[in-house]
Amino acid sequence: MDLISYADAKKFLDDSLIEECIERRHITLGWQHSGNIGESIRRLVESSIGQFRKQISGVPIALGTIRLLKPIYILEDHNCMHVDFEVQMIVLKVQPGGEKCDGEGEKIISCKAKQVLKHGVVGTVFGNIGMQAYLEFDSFIYCDTSVHFTSNDFREHFNLINSGKVSPFLFGLGTYHGIKHATLQETFEYIPLFNGKHFDIEMQEANFIIVKRSEFTREILKWALLCAFTLDCIEPRKVPWDCPEEIFYSNRVYGLCHRMDQSVLSTLIYNAEEEIVGKGNKKLIRHYDFLHPSHRLIKHMLARRQSNSEKMAKLYKC
Repeated sequence: MDLISYADAKKFLDDSLIEECIERRHITLGWQHSGNIGESIRRLVESSIGQFRKQISGVPIALGTIRLLKPIYILEDHNCMHVDFEVQMIVLKVQPGGEKCDGEGEKIISCKAKQVLKHGVVGTVFGNIGMQAYLEFDSFIYCDTSVHFTSNDFREHFNLINSGKVSPFLFGLGTYHGIKHATLQETFEYIPLFNGKHFDIEMQEANFIIVKRSEFTREILKWALLCAFTLDCIEPRKVPWDCPEEIFYSNRVYGLCHRMDQSVLSTLIYNAEEEIVGKGNKKLIRHYDFLHPSHRLIKHMLARRQSNSEKMAKLYKC
């Protein structure tokens, strides 16, 4: 495990879920550790990094000072040493409960911290970690710096969303290649693609998304986040992220590359839209339909791998 330093972890203290705390512990050590008690204690404490601890209602992500509270002692005929100490830690605080939203908009997702890296925490489904639900706006647009807007008029997009003709999680552009070609097969073990009679389904570009708050969107984000917290789902193994040109004509079905969040979101959206249509809503315009805005109402273009920043997108207020 690549442990984050205490100094680096303290930089996260501005986050409401990250706290500095001191925990008192009592442990026993066998006599074989008597020659190196300090190192034995630290190794034992380090083993709790990334693991949920009920005693502090959180996940330790970094260790600071370890201080003995009293001399090491033995009790009667116990064949061990008793050690009382306190350890200084940076902790990712969590909230008890299952999957729900409380009255303050706090979204609870069940997961377990799996690995602590220098840039943050990787988790799997198990313990409890909280995140803020999106509350400030009823709708918002997500985009990255590859997006260059050609228009700031998205009224028709929102009209279609508000009328229920398209889903409230709307990708602005397709990739022109299939989901299977750009996704590792292992990911489908977590999120199967229900493509029915279709051999493959067009993947959507995840760099521009219009999101309207709804139960539909909540379900999409919930499953996307659960996958993101599970390394074997979001990135089962290392393969190229950049898809080769072969992707447009190869007979090989799975995993010419792996687009991680784009793979997962495209699969979830397709499955959700198929479920809606299957329940009788034949008027829904799905992402792969020709009349969908991602095919006929494209308001942006993509510019990647630029050698300078002169063409960075100018973001218009929508």
